[in-house]
Amino acid sequence: MIRRWMALLTALLLFASAGAEGGAPKEEILAFKAIQSGVKDVQDWIAGALPELMGKGGEWYLIGLSQTGQHDLSACREALLTYLNNNTVRSATTRQKLALTLLAAGGGTADGTSVLADTLGKQGVMSWAWGLHLLNNGCDGGETTADAAVEALLALRKADGGWAVTGTASDVDATAMVLQALAPHREQSEVAAAIDGALTLLSARQLADGGFASFGVTCAESAAQVIIALCALGIDPADDPRFVKAGTSVLEALMAYRLPDGSFSHTPGGACSESATAQAFLALSAYERWQAGAGSIFLMDSPARPAAAGLQWSYKTVAAAVIGGMAALACVALLLAGKRHPKNFLAVAILAALLCAAVLLTDFQSAEEYYSAAVTKRDAIGTVTLSIRSDAVAGQAAHIPADGVLLADAVMPIAEGDTVYTVLTDAAQAYGLHLEASGANGLMYVHGIGNIYEFDFGDLSGWVFLVNGESSSVGCDQVLLRDGDRVAWRYTLALGKDIE
Repeated sequence: MIRRWMALLTALLLFASAGAEGGAPKEEILAFKAIQSGVKDVQDWIAGALPELMGKGGEWYLIGLSQTGQHDLSACREALLTYLNNNTVRSATTRQKLALTLLAAGGGTADGTSVLADTLGKQGVMSWAWGLHLLNNGCDGGETTADAAVEALLALRKADGGWAVTGTASDVDATAMVLQALAPHREQSEVAAAIDGALTLLSARQLADGGFASFGVTCAESAAQVIIALCALGIDPADDPRFVKAGTSVLEALMAYRLPDGSFSHTPGGACSESATAQAFLALSAYERWQAGAGSIFLMDSPARPAAAGLQWSYKTVAAAVIGGMAALACVALLLAGKRHPKNFLAVAILAALLCAAVLLTDFQSAEEYYSAAVTKRDAIGTVTLSIRSDAVAGQAAHIPADGVLLADAVMPIAEGDTVYTVLTDAAQAYGLHLEASGANGLMYVHGIGNIYEFDFGDLSGWVFLVNGESSSVGCDQVLLRDGDRVAWRYTLALGKDIE
């Protein structure tokens, strides 16, 4: 009886742990590559076969793997350097992509800086997009800054709201890839407007089965690129209503290309495609990164490092192990005390199971983790634009921005029932803003934002809010928001009478 209970407890813990990890399709892709290469496991493939793919399509895998910080990619880095030294790469965009891959493998920004000098804009829209990825990661573009690259991309936008490599009509793949590059700049009002227009276009282009087509061909790669773009923008590709058609999301549409061996086909019902499999891996890696509350897969903020041998320990794993150890000690104590009735051991097992469940199902975050979390809403009904400014007192104290801008136009997702206060607290979390408020039941009052408080600059000073340019007579937690609303928080010196 005791053995059966302990076996059940172990199975439950293993099941919960496996469920928390997730990412089975992504892991199956790696397993497929290992089998395809004739090696015994994924680590052998990463160390041996993957380096041979540098410059030959393996870049998608390396970028996805680099973001986990769990793999030693030094062999890939050396192989890529060898490839670049021994081959003349004439394509501007290919050189930029390889430089970004080298950066992901821990190669530093020097190569990216060198590449930017003679590639930015040399091959049309995509050379601006890939170049912007390098600029976003700290590479030096000389006189061409990231803002200049953003302006160049906005100028290349087509009349229908997206981007294309050629022609006047936007292409799904090009539009998605430009959005990936623009994502880190979405707080800028012009960029936010362009992104909204492009998302509207992509939503309209989504097919009835949830997938996408590029140049008239329905394919896995187009769905993958859209998923990568959505994740970079903090949008859930599995549940956002704009990208669900007839009950099928774009993420589910990508899974329709999955083959029994773990690889992906290019077209529905097709055979294994190396390109589709690699891009599906990057899309699944981007989704995993989104689920973790991180940003774009192309922001190299997770340095590549060797994997620890054996089990990867997190605080949950350690806590569960401690609980298991204490339960074992308790069982030994019962045996030594002569209290060997099965009910005693069953009680210990149940208590350990409950404690482990509490640990596995509870997430603890540091302040840094909380404030860096991307705001997502599975039941989103749209977005609003939020800005927070203190122009009236700009630069009058060390903690007040010289231009008065605490938060430029930021596009925030909203769910049914969200209020002005809801979006303000969401923004405080997403952008690390100080916020102090009190009250409840329609009486919520904001005392300070960004450490700028009411009465700091006179008896009539404080924070007021406007929705679509209009003030309100009720509290900020009572004003419901709709898709497309513009919310502005402004610091006033005269009870709002000085706010336009």
